[in-house]
Amino acid sequence: MREYQVRTVKVGDSIVIALPHELLAVEHVTEGMILKITVQIYQKDPATSSSRVVCDEDDPWKALE
Repeated sequence: MREYQVRTVKVGDSIVIALPHELLAVEHVTEGMILKITVQIYQKDPATSSSRVVCDEDDPWKALE
């Protein structure tokens, strides 16, 4: 299982999650597939957060330490 950071976007009354092209290619994800997604808040909303967390590409969870 791979872990990716994704951003949510409001579209009308819904929240949409855009998956990175890398994930789509590696996992062979196509339109119409049913996916199981585990949600974990990674970073507070920058608009309400006073400090910004910088993510290390090699270890994205390191920023949470």
